[in-house]
Amino acid sequence: MSKQSAFDYKILASYLLPKGILKFFDVTAVNEDHTGIIEETGNERVLLHIYLDEKDAREEEWHDLKPNGFTESRQVNDFPIRDHKVVLHVRRRRRLTAEGRT
Repeated sequence: MSKQSAFDYKILASYLLPKGILKFFDVTAVNEDHTGIIEETGNERVLLHIYLDEKDAREEEWHDLKPNGFTESRQVNDFPIRDHKVVLHVRRRRRLTAEGRT
């Protein structure tokens, strides 16, 4: 992906996602789930899944913490986008102290 297309993607994502979320999270994947359920409108219910991982934005005083993967994702139902229900899958970072505690 070129630098220009990555920039355009962030602008588009900033309009579709909750305000300010891209400051703290990266979009890691997006997919559709065709449920096979037909709505009253006659259209199939399609879920849009957006996966977000917390950025590593440690402050200077937190650099002694070691990365330790991510928590299990939390699913948040968000406002529909173009008649598609949206589910945000949010994972926070886990960190260990120098002593190995979380």
